[in-house]
Order: sequence, then C-alpha cells, then structure tokens
Amino acid sequence: MFPLLNSLFRSVYMLMLICVFLVYSFCTEINTAPNDVIPLP
Repeated sequence: MFPLLNSLFRSVYMLMLICVFLVYSFCTEINTAPNDVIPLP
C-alpha cells in the first residue's frame, strides 16, 4: 500500500543494525585495549 514507506523503514532498519554493530565493535575494542590507553579512575 505504501511502497515508499516500506523502503524507508527498511533503510532505517539497516542503518540501526549498522549502528549497533559499530557501537558493539567499539565497546569490545575498548574492553580489549591495554590499561595505559584508557585511564581508569
């Protein structure tokens, strides 16, 4: 019924998946980094 809305939702969903993947890889990179790179309180 709304093909434009459907494609918009699909692109937003893909963008959310990419953002979640980037945040997850960023967090794991911080967790596996040595302690001298990130100063801990």
